[in-house]
Amino acid sequence: MTTEWVEITVDVTPQSEEAIANLLCELGSNGVVTDDGSDGRPAVSGYLPAGERIQERLAAVKTLWSELCELGLASGACQPKVRSVPMSDWTGWQARFRPVKVSDRIVIMPPWATVTLKPEQVAVEIVPGLAFGTGEHETTRLCLLALEEFVKPGDRVLDTGTGSGILAIAAVKLGASGVIAVEIDDMALESARENVDRNGVADSIGLYEGSIDHPSVTGSFRIIVSNTETRTIRTLLTGFRNRLEANGVLILSGVLVEESEALAQDIAAHRFKITEASTDGEWWSCAARPV
Repeated sequence: MTTEWVEITVDVTPQSEEAIANLLCELGSNGVVTDDGSDGRPAVSGYLPAGERIQERLAAVKTLWSELCELGLASGACQPKVRSVPMSDWTGWQARFRPVKVSDRIVIMPPWATVTLKPEQVAVEIVPGLAFGTGEHETTRLCLLALEEFVKPGDRVLDTGTGSGILAIAAVKLGASGVIAVEIDDMALESARENVDRNGVADSIGLYEGSIDHPSVTGSFRIIVSNTETRTIRTLLTGFRNRLEANGVLILSGVLVEESEALAQDIAAHRFKITEASTDGEWWSCAARPV
């Protein structure tokens, strides 16, 4: 059986789990699985296409781990475990996948599923990797619920760190007239392009490799959404303030509850007022407005 996927598993600390999970998604995994590792510590697994760039991606994981160690969020050596995954594993997993009902209005589903939608419901079709870390993951779910609450017809939306494109697609299906979505990883961006085409919203979403300083990120936005992690959010707050309309809403997620108080102070320092905050398990999300 020809192997087309590689599983990369990293033993993490609770403080480093989100950063490693986000990196694996940025490197091309459409989702991650978190489980107990061999020593009782949590372990994060991502699934990437096999190929020459695997060593490059392993190096990126080790570099991030070193940075986390310097910040006191991790310790010890980083020794990712690599396992070849045959396509038979993928097809078996695919057959077990079921749609995710995020709310009464939003359903996330794979293209091979059949769902009867009510008139008020919107479906976002996403092809997951071997692990489905999109609508099921708490941080994504928090963002989707916030988009459902705040997106109005005709809104212009900015999605930073779009990953699979799920939030950009959902924003359009919830009524946004246009979305600019940026992503630093080329493989994740390719996945987003495929999902955008699959959902028939390519005319409404501009996808670009980069971040908030990309030349195509111009003008102002009524909604900005960023489901990344605390360290990245901090670096983007000035850009968010410069690009958000006066009556706009900034939606942030990917933040551990234990990190939320310090981040909230940074948000306030950039002249935002948090109007809503939500938690799901160990994850925190907020909606903020400029002041």
